[in-house]
Amino acid sequence: LTHIDQPCLNNTYRVIGLCGSGSYGKVYRVEHMVTKKVYACKEICYANMQAKEREILEQEVNVVTTLSHPNVIRHYEIIHDRN
Repeated sequence: LTHIDQPCLNNTYRVIGLCGSGSYGKVYRVEHMVTKKVYACKEICYANMQAKEREILEQEVNVVTTLSHPNVIRHYEIIHDRN
């Protein structure tokens, strides 16, 4: 994801506010427009990453997607913004 300045993501989530930020991105609190459930949305900027860092990120996403444990944040969806 890049530049979560818009009030809603993909017409699916409404951005409530910023939770925090790090080296490669930011985490936002978002609300699903239909279910009204609240989630965390991590925005990651690929522009500042080396190829190896992108590869590691993709591996981490693949692992997190398969996890289901009460002490691990659940991964639900990926939204790519090519802008």
